[in-house]
Parts: sequence; structure tokens; C-alpha cells
Amino acid sequence: MAYSTVYLNGRKPNMVRRFVVDAAADLSEINISQLLPGSTAFVIESSETYMLNNQYEWVKVALSGGSIIYDGGTEGQDTDIGVIYDGGVEQ
Repeated sequence: MAYSTVYLNGRKPNMVRRFVVDAAADLSEINISQLLPGSTAFVIESSETYMLNNQYEWVKVALSGGSIIYDGGTEGQDTDIGVIYDGGVEQ
């Protein structure tokens, strides 16, 4: 089992965390007791993203083609794609 926490701009954003795991089965190994809903986990094996819901369950997030998970920096100018914004400085 392997996972790592991804920090946003070098900071811990109030217990909403991003993880990277090797396989979906590894999600059960993450201690969610201190996490907040909205935390995400990317599964390398399947290229899927999961989000922790309010029932503290990992739920697969259906990203449509062209969607972007935006986690900081300068947001692009293309308005034809969906954007999931989870922090950083939006300009």
C-alpha cells in the first residue's frame, strides 16, 4: 500500500487533502478520521479521481471530458471547459 499527501502551495488547507494512491483498494488504508469532505484521491492504476463525501465515503468523481482540477496558480482564459477549483489565488 502506498499513498502520499499533496499540499496546496506548500500549506495544509484545513484538513481538505489530496492523496495519490496506487490502486482503488488503497483508499481504505487512508485514515479519514481527521479529514474533511472534499478531500480527493487520485488512483494511478485507473486514472480515476475519488472525493470524500459527507458520509466519509470515497466516491468516484465523474469528470467530463475537458474538465480541469484547478489547485492554484493562475487560471487560464479558456471558458469552454469545466473547472473544479480547490484553492490558490484566482486571477
